[in-house]
Amino acid sequence: MINQSLKENLLKFITAFVASFIFAIACYDILLFFGIKPFADFYRMYAYHSAYYWQFIFIMCFVFSILAVLFSKKFKTLSLKKQILLTLLIIVLTIIISSPIGGMLWHLHDMLAGHFPKKWLWKLIRYGFREGVQMGWLIILFSAPYNLIGAVISFFVMKTVADFPWKKEKNDEEI
Repeated sequence: MINQSLKENLLKFITAFVASFIFAIACYDILLFFGIKPFADFYRMYAYHSAYYWQFIFIMCFVFSILAVLFSKKFKTLSLKKQILLTLLIIVLTIIISSPIGGMLWHLHDMLAGHFPKKWLWKLIRYGFREGVQMGWLIILFSAPYNLIGAVISFFVMKTVADFPWKKEKNDEEI
């Protein structure tokens, strides 16, 4: 019983992660194709999150997938309106959890670009965590329309994960 539940949750996680990551990267590239800058950045800020976008997207999708699995059973039992609200809550939690990690990744890229201090681990953890909390949510908030498209995709990924395992219909087995 435990192995079956673990296997189902692992498959849910893989499904959520792969789907969200592929859609996020595709959406990023499509917006760039049409001349829309997907991620916001601020004046005099090195845009490592734009240069290495797939790494920052990876963090967000990884955290989102974990939360999607954790909330999938609750999501399935709710009405459509509450499903949308739960998806928005999961997105907010994803931002809260991912921003400090993204800040640390931003500082790592800053160090790899040549700004390597003596106490690099302390800077990475302390300042990266702090600046991720301070700036991460602002960058995501100002990254429209990318964030709006991501919210819609998140809802459909949640719907897909909540309906797992996908049962075959009797008509499908006969064919």
